[in-house]
Amino acid sequence: MSTSPTLTQRLRPNWLRTRFGPHGRAITRLHATLDGALSIREAAFLHTVARGRRTIVEIGSYRGKSTVIMALAEPNARITAIDPHTHEHTPKPEADNHAIFHRTLLAHGVADRIEHWRRGSRGAAADWDGPPIDLVFVDGDHTYEGAKGDLAEWSPLVAPGGVVAAHDTFRRRYEGCLRAWEQTIAQDRSFGPTRRVRTIAWARKHAAS
Repeated sequence: MSTSPTLTQRLRPNWLRTRFGPHGRAITRLHATLDGALSIREAAFLHTVARGRRTIVEIGSYRGKSTVIMALAEPNARITAIDPHTHEHTPKPEADNHAIFHRTLLAHGVADRIEHWRRGSRGAAADWDGPPIDLVFVDGDHTYEGAKGDLAEWSPLVAPGGVVAAHDTFRRRYEGCLRAWEQTIAQDRSFGPTRRVRTIAWARKHAAS
């Protein structure tokens, strides 16, 4: 029986580079092995947008998929991951997601660059004493009030040229997340136009004049 690679196997590396750039194979491997709700295109977006960004805040980490993807994209990044890891509003509430999150970070060698705030995000921005933030990724409380609070509290801390992004901003299932985005970032003149990668909405803060 022949063990030579099929045409699809031979072409796959080139397809990945065309679709997701030189990091395509790494992105698809991470997407396949990490537990989380990101699509492959959303994983590729986070990997791309994190590169070159030193200070990242993630609101809602679940089991660490997006955390690891961003950390491996930029070896010099330090990420503050905010998640209370309670059992409410998680896809698998019966599991110890807190323990799984930390095992995931250790398994991928990024635990020393992640500061975990095990708390809710409401009011957490008032305790931020770090530098201006290069990237904020919001994927926490999916209610209208929760998403709007996260965007309103953290977006002023984003550095000029930095990015704010939010997951699940679509009307069919998470109308509140979409409405929160439209009433905060989309109307904030300090940010450029909203762009989208599947269910992620994102915008770049205008550079200082």
